[in-house]
Amino acid sequence: MILANIEYLNLLPFKLFIKKYYPSLYKIMLHHKGTPKEINKKFKNRRISSAFISSIKSKRNQKITMGISAKGKVQSVLVLKGENKKDNNSDTSNLLAKVLNVQGEVVIGDRALKVYLKQEKSSIDLGEYWFNRYNLPFVFATFSINTHKKLYNKIQKKFLKKKIKIPFYISQNICLEKDIKRVELLAYLNLIYYNINYKELKSLKIFRYLAKKKSKFN
Repeated sequence: MILANIEYLNLLPFKLFIKKYYPSLYKIMLHHKGTPKEINKKFKNRRISSAFISSIKSKRNQKITMGISAKGKVQSVLVLKGENKKDNNSDTSNLLAKVLNVQGEVVIGDRALKVYLKQEKSSIDLGEYWFNRYNLPFVFATFSINTHKKLYNKIQKKFLKKKIKIPFYISQNICLEKDIKRVELLAYLNLIYYNINYKELKSLKIFRYLAKKKSKFN
């Protein structure tokens, strides 16, 4: 029973929740971590039981109730001005830039957040770009399950009902490590939410359709 971990700040509330309520699973998470692309491959090969995986890689027949979404700015999925370049850690974000016809270098995760905080005007926020075009939130990742569905469905329901507070000492340590301010961390986390409802599913459906269409003609 392996719950995998993507070491980005957007999953901090979930990791703190697991640490508090499921400490044995948290220990497992610490030993099974990687980039979104690495976790996608492990999930596909059924080497892990559950994880947040890139939304474009989630199972189409899966009932999705939890993920990583943003209504507008997300600050951690950017395209920087310059030559076209993919982020090797990503699946969804590279495809999102392609679907939106945004040219430049794709950057995701904590690296992107630091870039945004330092040079916001020189980057395009893909979450904001999608929202402005479709008036819908964008789903960057979905909580997906291979095995132990009863347990992970219980975890989802419990997490979505909880309001997770970030202890001051934890946020301070993270900010020192990431070289960002505490107010910036909290503002960033406030942009992200985890419930997947009608609008999120509609957005995901549109994204999948556009991605398929784009792949067909390229």
